[in-house]
Amino acid sequence: MDNLIEGSWNYYINEVFSAEEMLLLKLNSKTKMLERWMEIVEKYNLTEVTVKEVDIANLLKYCKEDSIAGMTNTANKILSKIH
Repeated sequence: MDNLIEGSWNYYINEVFSAEEMLLLKLNSKTKMLERWMEIVEKYNLTEVTVKEVDIANLLKYCKEDSIAGMTNTANKILSKIH
């Protein structure tokens, strides 16, 4: 991940993330993946990415705020749009 450029994160967050069903399922529960995702958001400053979708922007905001309830609820909301 350290080799990804800023544009790659932008593409991933805006074009791929909302369809990442397995990741969203893991973020929907209090797992190690949720903690790891919070670390990734912080390390790569993903809250600075210009996000097209409000729910994803909120998810990143909740990560920055360490709001587990906000993250799990928002991940569930994004996940429900897949089905």
